[in-house]
Amino acid sequence: MSSWDLTEIYKDIDDQKILRDIESIQKNKKRVSNFHFNAGSSLEVKKILNLYTQILSKLLRIESYFTLLYFKKNNDDKIKSLYINITSQVKEVKKELENIKYEIANKSHSGIFLRKLPNHYKNWLKIANNTQININEKKYIILYDDEIKKKHIRNKHIFTHILNEYHHFFNTEALKINMNNGFEYICHKNNIPKNFSENLTNTSIKLYESKFIQDLEKKVSQEPFLIHYTHEQAVDMSKSIILSCLESFSMSFKQKASYFFFNKKIDFFPDQFKESGAFCYQTAPSLHPYILLNLKKENWLQDTFILMHELGHGIHQTFSKQRGVLDYLIDPSVNEINSIFCELLLFDFLINNTNNFNKKVILSFIWRRIKNLFFKQAFYHKFEVDVCLSRAHCILRDEDIEKIWQRTQKNVLGQCSADNKYEWIFIPHFFKHPFYIQCYPICFYIAIKLFQIYKSNINQDFVQKYTKLLSKGSALSINEILKHFSMKVREDNISRDVVIFIENIFR
Repeated sequence: MSSWDLTEIYKDIDDQKILRDIESIQKNKKRVSNFHFNAGSSLEVKKILNLYTQILSKLLRIESYFTLLYFKKNNDDKIKSLYINITSQVKEVKKELENIKYEIANKSHSGIFLRKLPNHYKNWLKIANNTQININEKKYIILYDDEIKKKHIRNKHIFTHILNEYHHFFNTEALKINMNNGFEYICHKNNIPKNFSENLTNTSIKLYESKFIQDLEKKVSQEPFLIHYTHEQAVDMSKSIILSCLESFSMSFKQKASYFFFNKKIDFFPDQFKESGAFCYQTAPSLHPYILLNLKKENWLQDTFILMHELGHGIHQTFSKQRGVLDYLIDPSVNEINSIFCELLLFDFLINNTNNFNKKVILSFIWRRIKNLFFKQAFYHKFEVDVCLSRAHCILRDEDIEKIWQRTQKNVLGQCSADNKYEWIFIPHFFKHPFYIQCYPICFYIAIKLFQIYKSNINQDFVQKYTKLLSKGSALSINEILKHFSMKVREDNISRDVVIFIENIFR
């Protein structure tokens, strides 16, 4: 129960099916590359898209298998060698597929055949066309070597090294354009006000610094005491709480979460050679997602919240994967909504199902999660923007980044200490997913608005409508959610809405 069973993907690393899948990818890739079609023919476009989906499905299967193996056993030399070899090949093929994708979108954009194509093809072609402008954009922080990280995991020079090593990504004008494109993309795709993302971040920072929040933090942030369990008991407790919570919301949510628990889709416990942190890995649509945790028996309740968060991702992904390989990926701007919504369900469930003594402990943990999900992410985003703008003007030293970190984080972390001085080193979003962090405050805000509608019973068919939205795959947007539930986003209401939500929990 405590570890993954990856045999649904391949039996083992020597499975001959891996070689056959690689051969099939190479063969079909040549056929797609050499394909010439008439832009007006829907049959020819369907044919090339079918080949494309076959390549992508097998590619995702191979990539998922070796990535998950490596996350689980990154000290195994054979697995490490295979992982490096396979992932480098996958990157090359994906790059070629991207070029092919935009070529198909270009040639087919004006064709009348669009009316004859299945919806998932139409949506894919539409997205390919709308995002084509970004094909040659360079990402500036994303270059990050896991081996460097592991070698210098406690070395403050790593972030400085990455920023300065790739200095050619950092001329001021290019950086500002890329940053603005990132902000504007979220607002444009979701049809929300252009400055909503930045205003939400600034509002959350001001709210955290307000007397209301500071008084609340003093009241509930005492170190909680919990009964310690064995690892197995901790898993059983977490599982029982989560499944009971989800059952009270939706049987389909409970069933999807149960599948993770009872079919070895969760790797629970820490290991010396295992990837740190927690995540839900989205595989190919034909496969099930996998969750990695590092559950500590002494922190089992805190890790229950984290597990619920990752199950929120997993539940969303299992709804979304019904769309097929071209249309199943969830857009980053909405990716955190269901994971945070599931945590809100857990907050509510625990508050209403504990005695008065335990409630103080529960509220303390809930405050930590709200702080991490909403307030801290806003401060992290401020650090990320400030450090990138500073790097655009000059080479940064370790001390420069350290000063930016202390200046931007002092209100949320308190006095700078050995424990938090270099905390940015352990936040992978800065390295791998530039400016993704800004999605957390946005998704938190949308999630609390959804939760308030659910609890108010305004929409009697809320669960049915909500699960239908989660099945939209890459077509889901914040605007779609707002329209579905007749919600409005007003910047002048953000602070009030968050305060009302927090007051209802800690009243």
